[in-house]
Amino acid sequence: MIGEFRQRLLLVGYLGCFVACAIVLQFLSGKHPNVEGSPIDNFTSALLWMTSLVCLLMAGLRLEQRPRAFMWLFLCAVFAFLAIDEMYAFHERSEHVLGDDDHVKLLQWVLAGVALAVIGRVEQVTPPVRRTLVIGYVIHGVYLLTDLGDGGYFRIPYVSLYWLQWLEELLEISAMSFYLAGFLLLLGSATNSGRRGHRDTD
Repeated sequence: MIGEFRQRLLLVGYLGCFVACAIVLQFLSGKHPNVEGSPIDNFTSALLWMTSLVCLLMAGLRLEQRPRAFMWLFLCAVFAFLAIDEMYAFHERSEHVLGDDDHVKLLQWVLAGVALAVIGRVEQVTPPVRRTLVIGYVIHGVYLLTDLGDGGYFRIPYVSLYWLQWLEELLEISAMSFYLAGFLLLLGSATNSGRRGHRDTD
């Protein structure tokens, strides 16, 4: 139990330093926070790449259960695509088709909820993993509200567009950090249960 607590503390410390570095470098760059290729965008993309890798490792643990393995491989591909999209903003090029790229972000949030519900049913999700992923999903939802509130769907009053876009980026990188933390905790739990299973069969 103490070992698990230390691991979680280490994870929180690492991700906290990661987000802090992203914020500091964004301030030092002098760039607008939501421009393509900004430091905070690159850090968020890095989180998505790491989450994609964790999904790949989960697929490797589930090779004997093909439906689960394919699910994790699919999530690996999805996070890899989102990482690329974060850097090159492909979703913004959908405006001429959908009328507003916020529609895509709204769909992403709904699908993220579906994916988390499926994971909760097919995997043995411990309470710490569930809490972490739920917090990530809630922050993701608040991020979506701020994104929709920058004039696309409505306008949040009393906050300048510049600081609203700063808030969007901070909420986005925070949500991705919680998703990554939840998936890492799930990977650790799955690895430990696999080891226990091997010991029982020996």
